[in-house]
Amino acid sequence: MLSVINVQAKGIAVAINQTIISKSAWAEHELKHGDQVILIKATQGG
Repeated sequence: MLSVINVQAKGIAVAINQTIISKSAWAEHELKHGDQVILIKATQGG
């Protein structure tokens, strides 16, 4: 099953199984059953 999240990549980091995946590797990285995926969005505050 192929799932795609359509969001702007600016300010987004992706971690799979607690390992950050570089943006250049997103398209080639294949998820496996049971992988833990975390999306981190940078925010600005003060």
